[in-house]
Amino acid sequence: MNHCSFKGRTRSSRFERCGWGLCVLLMLSTTASAQQAAFYPMGRQYPVSEPVSFDYPLHVTNNGTVLGLLATTNPARDLGYTWTLNGGHELLQGFGANDIAIVAYDADATGNYLVGQVVNTMNNPVIWIDRKPHNLIELMPNHHAIATNITPDGTTIIGTYMILQSGNEMFMLNDLKQFAFLGGIPGGTGSITGGGPASLGGISNDGLIGFGAAQTALGQEGAIWRRGNTWETLADLSGVPPYFASFSDSSADGRVACGRSLDASNAMHNIRWTRFHGWQDLGQGAGIQAMSDDGFILGDKQDAYGAAIWNPRDGWVSLREILEVQHGVFVNWLNLGSVLAISDNGEYIAGLGSNESNELEAFLAKLPAFCYADCNADKELDIWDYLCFIDEYNKQSIYANCDNDGRMNIFDFICFGNKFAEGCP
Repeated sequence: MNHCSFKGRTRSSRFERCGWGLCVLLMLSTTASAQQAAFYPMGRQYPVSEPVSFDYPLHVTNNGTVLGLLATTNPARDLGYTWTLNGGHELLQGFGANDIAIVAYDADATGNYLVGQVVNTMNNPVIWIDRKPHNLIELMPNHHAIATNITPDGTTIIGTYMILQSGNEMFMLNDLKQFAFLGGIPGGTGSITGGGPASLGGISNDGLIGFGAAQTALGQEGAIWRRGNTWETLADLSGVPPYFASFSDSSADGRVACGRSLDASNAMHNIRWTRFHGWQDLGQGAGIQAMSDDGFILGDKQDAYGAAIWNPRDGWVSLREILEVQHGVFVNWLNLGSVLAISDNGEYIAGLGSNESNELEAFLAKLPAFCYADCNADKELDIWDYLCFIDEYNKQSIYANCDNDGRMNIFDFICFGNKFAEGCP
Protein backbone atom coordinates (compact mmCIF):
# COMPACT_ATOMS: atom_id res chain seq x y z
CA MET A 1 0.00 0.00 0.00
CA ASN A 2 1.15 3.53 -0.72
CA HIS A 3 0.90 6.53 1.58
CA CYS A 4 -0.71 9.72 0.30
CA SER A 5 -1.58 13.13 1.71
CA PHE A 6 -4.82 15.12 1.51
CA LYS A 7 -3.74 18.59 0.42
CA GLY A 8 -4.15 20.26 3.77
CA ARG A 9 -7.29 18.34 4.80
CA THR A 10 -8.00 16.22 7.85
CA ARG A 11 -10.16 13.21 7.09
CA SER A 12 -11.08 9.91 8.79
CA SER A 13 -8.42 7.25 9.23
CA ARG A 14 -10.00 4.87 6.70
CA PHE A 15 -8.46 7.01 3.91
CA GLU A 16 -5.07 7.58 5.56
CA ARG A 17 -3.66 4.73 3.48
CA CYS A 18 -4.79 4.35 -0.10
CA GLY A 19 -4.19 2.39 -3.24
CA TRP A 20 -2.57 3.62 -6.44
CA GLY A 21 -5.84 4.67 -8.14
CA LEU A 22 -7.00 6.73 -5.18
CA CYS A 23 -3.64 8.42 -4.87
CA VAL A 24 -3.75 9.39 -8.54
CA LEU A 25 -7.12 11.06 -8.02
CA LEU A 26 -5.79 12.91 -5.00
CA MET A 27 -2.75 14.10 -6.91
CA LEU A 28 -5.07 15.38 -9.60
CA SER A 29 -6.91 17.56 -7.06
CA THR A 30 -7.33 21.11 -8.30
CA THR A 31 -8.86 24.31 -7.03
CA ALA A 32 -11.89 25.49 -8.96
CA SER A 33 -11.19 28.74 -10.76
CA ALA A 34 -12.68 31.90 -9.27
CA GLN A 35 -14.50 33.60 -12.11
CA GLN A 36 -15.81 37.10 -11.63
CA ALA A 37 -19.49 37.90 -11.17
CA ALA A 38 -21.06 41.26 -12.09
CA PHE A 39 -24.38 43.09 -12.01
CA TYR A 40 -25.34 45.57 -14.74
CA PRO A 41 -28.45 47.79 -14.52
CA MET A 42 -29.71 48.19 -18.08
CA GLY A 43 -30.79 51.79 -17.47
CA ARG A 44 -33.94 53.76 -18.21
CA GLN A 45 -32.54 56.00 -20.95
CA TYR A 46 -34.60 54.68 -23.84
CA PRO A 47 -34.15 55.66 -27.53
CA VAL A 48 -37.82 56.66 -27.93
CA SER A 49 -39.76 59.90 -27.44
CA GLU A 50 -42.99 58.34 -26.12
CA PRO A 51 -43.41 57.14 -22.49
CA VAL A 52 -42.20 53.57 -21.76
CA SER A 53 -44.41 51.52 -19.45
CA PHE A 54 -41.93 48.67 -19.08
CA ASP A 55 -38.72 47.16 -20.44
CA TYR A 56 -38.98 43.38 -20.85
CA PRO A 57 -35.92 41.19 -21.62
CA LEU A 58 -36.75 38.14 -23.77
CA HIS A 59 -33.41 36.49 -24.61
CA VAL A 60 -29.73 36.84 -23.77
CA THR A 61 -26.84 35.52 -25.84
CA ASN A 62 -23.60 33.88 -24.67
CA ASN A 63 -21.78 37.21 -24.94
CA GLY A 64 -24.33 39.14 -22.89
CA THR A 65 -26.37 40.79 -25.66
CA VAL A 66 -30.00 41.12 -24.55
CA LEU A 67 -33.05 40.98 -26.83
CA GLY A 68 -36.14 42.60 -25.38
CA LEU A 69 -39.07 44.89 -25.97
CA LEU A 70 -40.09 48.34 -24.81
CA ALA A 71 -43.83 48.74 -24.30
CA THR A 72 -44.74 52.37 -24.99
CA THR A 73 -47.87 54.42 -24.45
CA ASN A 74 -49.32 57.24 -26.55
CA PRO A 75 -49.05 55.58 -28.99
CA ALA A 76 -49.14 52.01 -27.67
CA ARG A 77 -46.40 50.01 -29.38
CA ASP A 78 -44.05 47.12 -28.66
CA LEU A 79 -40.59 48.08 -29.82
CA GLY A 80 -37.92 45.39 -29.94
CA TYR A 81 -34.34 46.19 -29.10
CA THR A 82 -30.88 44.79 -28.58
CA TRP A 83 -28.93 45.89 -25.52
CA THR A 84 -25.19 45.69 -24.96
CA LEU A 85 -23.04 46.86 -22.09
CA ASN A 86 -21.24 49.40 -24.26
CA GLY A 87 -24.09 50.45 -26.54
CA GLY A 88 -27.18 50.36 -24.33
CA HIS A 89 -30.61 50.01 -25.96
CA GLU A 90 -30.72 49.97 -29.78
CA LEU A 91 -34.11 49.64 -31.50
CA LEU A 92 -34.68 46.96 -34.09
CA GLN A 93 -35.49 48.11 -37.60
CA GLY A 94 -39.01 47.49 -38.93
CA PHE A 95 -40.67 48.04 -42.28
CA GLY A 96 -42.25 51.47 -41.92
CA ALA A 97 -44.34 54.01 -40.03
CA ASN A 98 -47.34 51.65 -39.78
CA ASP A 99 -45.48 49.14 -37.60
CA ILE A 100 -47.14 48.79 -34.19
CA ALA A 101 -44.96 45.93 -32.92
CA ILE A 102 -41.38 44.96 -33.73
CA VAL A 103 -40.17 42.10 -31.54
CA ALA A 104 -37.30 39.58 -31.71
CA TYR A 105 -37.74 36.51 -29.51
CA ASP A 106 -34.63 34.43 -30.20
CA ALA A 107 -31.18 34.53 -31.79
CA ASP A 108 -28.71 32.07 -33.27
CA ALA A 109 -25.35 31.41 -31.60
CA THR A 110 -23.60 34.28 -33.40
CA GLY A 111 -26.31 36.86 -32.78
CA ASN A 112 -26.38 37.67 -36.50
CA TYR A 113 -29.79 36.03 -37.01
CA LEU A 114 -32.74 37.21 -34.90
CA VAL A 115 -36.30 35.93 -35.33
CA GLY A 116 -39.62 37.42 -34.28
CA GLN A 117 -42.45 39.44 -35.79
CA VAL A 118 -43.36 42.81 -37.20
CA VAL A 119 -47.03 43.75 -36.83
CA ASN A 120 -48.60 46.30 -39.19
CA THR A 121 -51.59 45.30 -41.34
CA MET A 122 -50.77 41.67 -40.44
CA ASN A 123 -48.41 39.69 -38.21
CA ASN A 124 -45.30 39.09 -40.30
CA PRO A 125 -42.76 36.44 -39.26
CA VAL A 126 -39.40 38.14 -39.61
CA ILE A 127 -35.71 37.30 -39.53
CA TRP A 128 -33.17 40.02 -38.94
CA ILE A 129 -29.88 39.32 -40.68
CA ASP A 130 -27.17 41.68 -39.46
CA ARG A 131 -30.04 43.75 -37.95
CA LYS A 132 -31.92 44.15 -41.27
CA PRO A 133 -35.48 42.73 -41.35
CA HIS A 134 -36.67 40.21 -43.95
CA ASN A 135 -40.07 38.53 -44.25
CA LEU A 136 -39.79 34.78 -43.77
CA ILE A 137 -43.10 33.84 -45.42
CA GLU A 138 -45.32 35.53 -47.99
CA LEU A 139 -48.67 35.69 -46.19
CA MET A 140 -52.13 35.69 -47.76
CA PRO A 141 -55.00 37.88 -46.44
CA ASN A 142 -56.22 36.81 -42.99
CA HIS A 143 -53.05 34.80 -42.46
CA HIS A 144 -50.65 35.69 -39.64
CA ALA A 145 -47.47 34.13 -38.29
CA ILE A 146 -44.85 34.61 -35.59
CA ALA A 147 -41.33 33.18 -35.57
CA THR A 148 -40.39 32.27 -31.99
CA ASN A 149 -37.28 30.05 -32.03
CA ILE A 150 -34.14 29.52 -34.08
CA THR A 151 -31.51 26.81 -33.64
CA PRO A 152 -27.95 27.95 -32.78
CA ASP A 153 -26.71 27.15 -36.28
CA GLY A 154 -29.47 29.30 -37.81
CA THR A 155 -30.83 26.51 -40.03
CA THR A 156 -34.17 25.77 -38.35
CA ILE A 157 -36.89 28.22 -37.33
CA ILE A 158 -40.18 27.41 -35.63
CA GLY A 159 -43.21 29.55 -34.97
CA THR A 160 -46.99 29.78 -34.95
CA TYR A 161 -49.11 30.15 -38.09
CA MET A 162 -52.69 31.45 -37.76
CA ILE A 163 -55.57 31.59 -40.23
CA LEU A 164 -58.55 33.62 -39.04
CA GLN A 165 -61.62 31.45 -38.42
CA SER A 166 -59.65 28.32 -39.38
CA GLY A 167 -57.20 27.67 -36.55
CA ASN A 168 -53.51 27.84 -35.76
CA GLU A 169 -50.60 25.45 -35.93
CA MET A 170 -46.87 25.36 -35.30
CA PHE A 171 -44.64 25.53 -38.37
CA MET A 172 -41.01 24.81 -39.16
CA LEU A 173 -38.81 26.51 -41.71
CA ASN A 174 -35.55 24.81 -42.69
CA ASP A 175 -32.74 26.67 -44.46
CA LEU A 176 -35.09 29.69 -44.75
CA LYS A 177 -37.10 28.02 -47.52
CA GLN A 178 -38.51 24.56 -46.62
CA PHE A 179 -41.84 25.23 -44.91
CA ALA A 180 -43.85 22.55 -43.10
CA PHE A 181 -46.68 22.42 -40.57
CA LEU A 182 -46.00 20.33 -37.46
CA GLY A 183 -49.44 18.72 -37.24
CA GLY A 184 -52.05 18.70 -34.49
CA ILE A 185 -52.95 16.54 -31.51
CA PRO A 186 -54.91 13.43 -32.56
CA GLY A 187 -58.56 13.51 -31.62
CA GLY A 188 -58.80 17.28 -31.29
CA THR A 189 -59.84 20.19 -33.48
CA GLY A 190 -58.54 23.69 -34.06
CA SER A 191 -55.26 23.16 -35.90
CA ILE A 192 -54.90 23.96 -39.57
CA THR A 193 -54.06 20.49 -40.91
CA GLY A 194 -56.25 18.58 -38.43
CA GLY A 195 -56.14 17.65 -34.78
CA GLY A 196 -55.97 19.80 -31.67
CA PRO A 197 -53.81 22.90 -31.33
CA ALA A 198 -50.37 22.72 -29.74
CA SER A 199 -47.44 25.06 -29.15
CA LEU A 200 -43.70 24.76 -28.60
CA GLY A 201 -41.64 26.72 -26.08
CA GLY A 202 -38.24 25.21 -26.82
CA ILE A 203 -36.50 22.98 -29.37
CA SER A 204 -33.30 20.96 -29.35
CA ASN A 205 -30.24 22.31 -31.15
CA ASP A 206 -30.68 19.82 -33.98
CA GLY A 207 -34.36 20.75 -34.43
CA LEU A 208 -35.51 17.14 -33.98
CA ILE A 209 -37.47 17.49 -30.74
CA GLY A 210 -39.49 20.26 -29.11
CA PHE A 211 -41.37 20.86 -25.87
CA GLY A 212 -44.54 22.86 -25.30
CA ALA A 213 -48.23 22.40 -24.54
CA ALA A 214 -51.25 20.77 -26.16
CA GLN A 215 -54.99 21.31 -25.78
CA THR A 216 -56.77 17.99 -25.29
CA ALA A 217 -60.12 16.86 -23.97
CA LEU A 218 -58.45 16.53 -20.55
CA GLY A 219 -57.09 20.09 -20.43
CA GLN A 220 -53.77 21.70 -21.33
CA GLU A 221 -51.06 19.06 -21.15
CA GLY A 222 -47.31 19.27 -21.36
CA ALA A 223 -46.33 17.98 -24.79
CA ILE A 224 -43.35 16.74 -26.80
CA TRP A 225 -43.03 17.03 -30.56
CA ARG A 226 -40.63 14.92 -32.64
CA ARG A 227 -39.56 15.40 -36.24
CA GLY A 228 -42.07 13.52 -38.36
CA ASN A 229 -45.02 15.42 -36.83
CA THR A 230 -45.36 13.05 -33.87
CA TRP A 231 -46.82 14.54 -30.69
CA GLU A 232 -46.78 12.97 -27.22
CA THR A 233 -48.86 14.39 -24.37
CA LEU A 234 -47.61 14.11 -20.78
CA ALA A 235 -50.59 15.14 -18.58
CA ASP A 236 -49.27 17.41 -15.78
CA LEU A 237 -47.55 17.33 -12.39
CA SER A 238 -50.69 16.23 -10.54
CA GLY A 239 -51.64 13.45 -12.94
CA VAL A 240 -55.29 14.28 -12.30
CA PRO A 241 -57.48 15.97 -14.96
CA PRO A 242 -58.32 18.63 -15.80
CA TYR A 243 -54.65 19.18 -16.59
CA PHE A 244 -52.68 22.40 -16.82
CA ALA A 245 -49.01 22.39 -17.79
CA SER A 246 -46.66 23.89 -20.34
CA PHE A 247 -42.95 23.76 -21.17
CA SER A 248 -41.15 27.04 -21.81
CA ASP A 249 -37.65 25.84 -22.72
CA SER A 250 -35.52 22.75 -23.30
CA SER A 251 -31.90 21.67 -23.16
CA ALA A 252 -29.72 21.58 -26.26
CA ASP A 253 -29.93 17.79 -26.53
CA GLY A 254 -33.70 17.69 -25.98
CA ARG A 255 -33.42 15.52 -22.87
CA VAL A 256 -34.62 18.09 -20.32
CA ALA A 257 -37.49 20.58 -20.31
CA CYS A 258 -38.71 23.19 -17.83
CA GLY A 259 -41.90 25.16 -17.31
CA ARG A 260 -44.91 25.23 -15.03
CA SER A 261 -47.77 23.02 -13.90
CA LEU A 262 -50.64 22.93 -11.46
CA ASP A 263 -50.39 20.46 -8.59
CA ALA A 264 -53.23 18.43 -7.06
CA SER A 265 -54.35 21.45 -4.98
CA ASN A 266 -54.41 23.72 -8.06
CA ALA A 267 -51.32 25.66 -6.96
CA MET A 268 -48.85 26.67 -9.68
CA HIS A 269 -45.44 25.00 -9.46
CA ASN A 270 -42.07 25.27 -11.17
CA ILE A 271 -41.25 22.02 -12.94
CA ARG A 272 -38.37 20.24 -14.65
CA TRP A 273 -38.95 17.11 -16.74
CA THR A 274 -36.71 14.29 -17.91
CA ARG A 275 -37.61 10.91 -19.37
CA PHE A 276 -36.24 9.01 -16.35
CA HIS A 277 -37.45 11.24 -13.52
CA GLY A 278 -40.62 12.45 -15.24
CA TRP A 279 -42.18 15.52 -13.64
CA GLN A 280 -39.84 17.07 -11.08
CA ASP A 281 -41.54 19.43 -8.63
CA LEU A 282 -39.25 22.38 -7.93
CA GLY A 283 -41.63 24.19 -5.59
CA GLN A 284 -44.39 26.73 -5.93
CA GLY A 285 -43.84 29.62 -8.32
CA ALA A 286 -45.06 31.34 -11.43
CA GLY A 287 -43.13 28.98 -13.68
CA ILE A 288 -39.58 28.59 -14.92
CA GLN A 289 -38.92 30.92 -17.82
CA ALA A 290 -35.54 29.78 -19.09
CA MET A 291 -32.88 27.06 -19.02
CA SER A 292 -29.22 26.78 -19.96
CA ASP A 293 -28.26 24.50 -22.84
CA ASP A 294 -27.00 21.76 -20.51
CA GLY A 295 -30.29 21.71 -18.59
CA PHE A 296 -28.55 22.46 -15.27
CA ILE A 297 -29.30 26.17 -14.73
CA LEU A 298 -32.94 27.28 -14.38
CA GLY A 299 -34.69 30.50 -13.37
CA ASP A 300 -36.73 31.55 -11.61
CA LYS A 301 -38.72 30.69 -8.50
CA GLN A 302 -40.30 34.15 -8.05
CA ASP A 303 -41.11 33.74 -4.36
CA ALA A 304 -40.67 36.05 -1.37
CA TYR A 305 -36.93 36.12 -2.02
CA GLY A 306 -37.36 37.40 -5.55
CA ALA A 307 -35.39 36.10 -8.50
CA ALA A 308 -33.70 32.76 -7.93
CA ILE A 309 -31.50 30.30 -9.82
CA TRP A 310 -31.74 26.50 -9.59
CA ASN A 311 -29.10 23.88 -10.25
CA PRO A 312 -29.23 20.15 -9.43
CA ARG A 313 -26.56 20.42 -6.73
CA ASP A 314 -27.73 23.42 -4.70
CA GLY A 315 -31.43 23.63 -5.54
CA TRP A 316 -32.88 27.15 -5.46
CA VAL A 317 -30.59 30.00 -4.44
CA SER A 318 -31.66 33.64 -4.62
CA LEU A 319 -29.86 35.66 -7.26
CA ARG A 320 -29.06 38.33 -4.68
CA GLU A 321 -27.37 35.74 -2.43
CA ILE A 322 -25.34 34.40 -5.36
CA LEU A 323 -24.13 37.89 -6.23
CA GLU A 324 -23.64 39.40 -2.77
CA VAL A 325 -22.81 36.49 -0.45
CA GLN A 326 -21.05 34.07 -2.79
CA HIS A 327 -19.24 36.60 -4.99
CA GLY A 328 -19.16 39.89 -3.10
CA VAL A 329 -21.07 41.91 -5.71
CA PHE A 330 -23.28 44.38 -3.83
CA VAL A 331 -26.61 45.18 -5.54
CA ASN A 332 -28.01 48.55 -4.48
CA TRP A 333 -31.54 47.69 -5.60
CA LEU A 334 -34.68 47.24 -3.54
CA ASN A 335 -35.59 43.98 -5.25
CA LEU A 336 -34.46 41.57 -7.95
CA GLY A 337 -37.90 40.48 -9.01
CA SER A 338 -37.62 37.88 -11.76
CA VAL A 339 -35.33 36.01 -14.14
CA LEU A 340 -36.66 36.18 -17.70
CA ALA A 341 -33.76 34.86 -19.78
CA ILE A 342 -30.65 32.70 -19.34
CA SER A 343 -27.89 32.43 -21.93
CA ASP A 344 -27.22 29.01 -23.45
CA ASN A 345 -23.94 28.74 -21.52
CA GLY A 346 -25.73 29.62 -18.25
CA GLU A 347 -23.44 32.55 -17.48
CA TYR A 348 -25.72 35.53 -18.25
CA ILE A 349 -29.04 36.21 -16.52
CA ALA A 350 -31.49 38.91 -17.67
CA GLY A 351 -34.49 39.98 -15.66
CA LEU A 352 -36.53 42.72 -14.00
CA GLY A 353 -36.32 44.34 -10.59
CA SER A 354 -36.93 47.48 -8.57
CA ASN A 355 -33.93 49.81 -8.57
CA GLU A 356 -32.79 52.05 -5.71
CA SER A 357 -35.47 54.60 -6.69
CA ASN A 358 -38.17 51.89 -6.63
CA GLU A 359 -38.52 52.09 -10.42
CA LEU A 360 -38.99 48.99 -12.55
CA GLU A 361 -35.76 48.39 -14.47
CA ALA A 362 -34.21 45.57 -16.46
CA PHE A 363 -30.87 44.09 -15.43
CA LEU A 364 -28.14 41.78 -16.67
CA ALA A 365 -26.11 39.62 -14.27
CA LYS A 366 -22.89 37.77 -15.10
CA LEU A 367 -22.33 34.61 -13.08
CA PRO A 368 -19.39 32.21 -12.98
CA ALA A 369 -20.07 29.04 -14.94
CA PHE A 370 -21.63 26.23 -12.91
CA CYS A 371 -18.97 23.61 -12.11
CA TYR A 372 -20.85 20.33 -12.22
CA ALA A 373 -17.83 18.25 -11.15
CA ASP A 374 -17.53 20.13 -7.85
CA CYS A 375 -20.16 17.84 -6.30
CA ASN A 376 -19.59 18.94 -2.69
CA ALA A 377 -19.36 22.65 -3.64
CA ASP A 378 -16.09 23.23 -1.78
CA LYS A 379 -14.39 24.93 -4.75
CA GLU A 380 -11.89 22.07 -5.14
CA LEU A 381 -11.96 19.07 -7.45
CA ASP A 382 -10.70 15.98 -5.63
CA ILE A 383 -11.58 12.45 -4.53
CA TRP A 384 -14.27 13.79 -2.23
CA ASP A 385 -16.24 14.91 -5.28
CA TYR A 386 -16.14 11.34 -6.59
CA LEU A 387 -17.37 10.03 -3.25
CA CYS A 388 -20.07 12.71 -3.24
CA PHE A 389 -21.15 11.67 -6.73
CA ILE A 390 -21.34 8.00 -5.71
CA ASP A 391 -23.57 8.99 -2.80
CA GLU A 392 -25.84 11.03 -5.09
CA TYR A 393 -25.99 8.14 -7.56
CA ASN A 394 -26.99 5.72 -4.81
CA LYS A 395 -29.82 8.12 -3.91
CA GLN A 396 -30.84 8.25 -7.61
CA SER A 397 -30.85 12.04 -7.36
CA ILE A 398 -31.48 14.43 -10.22
CA TYR A 399 -27.87 15.62 -9.89
CA ALA A 400 -26.46 12.13 -10.54
CA ASN A 401 -28.06 11.88 -14.00
CA CYS A 402 -24.98 13.59 -15.40
CA ASP A 403 -25.67 13.01 -19.09
CA ASN A 404 -29.40 13.89 -18.83
CA ASP A 405 -30.30 10.84 -20.87
CA GLY A 406 -33.13 9.82 -18.54
CA ARG A 407 -31.33 6.67 -17.31
CA MET A 408 -29.08 6.07 -14.32
CA ASN A 409 -26.16 3.84 -15.39
CA ILE A 410 -22.41 3.56 -15.91
CA PHE A 411 -22.49 6.32 -18.51
CA ASP A 412 -23.29 8.83 -15.76
CA PHE A 413 -20.02 7.85 -14.06
CA ILE A 414 -18.17 8.25 -17.37
CA CYS A 415 -19.87 11.63 -17.85
CA PHE A 416 -18.81 12.74 -14.35
CA GLY A 417 -15.26 11.56 -14.98
CA ASN A 418 -15.10 13.58 -18.19
CA LYS A 419 -16.38 16.70 -16.43
CA PHE A 420 -13.87 16.16 -13.63
CA ALA A 421 -11.06 15.86 -16.19
CA GLU A 422 -12.20 19.04 -17.94
CA GLY A 423 -11.98 20.94 -14.66
CA CYS A 424 -13.95 24.02 -13.72
CA PRO A 425 -14.32 26.85 -16.23
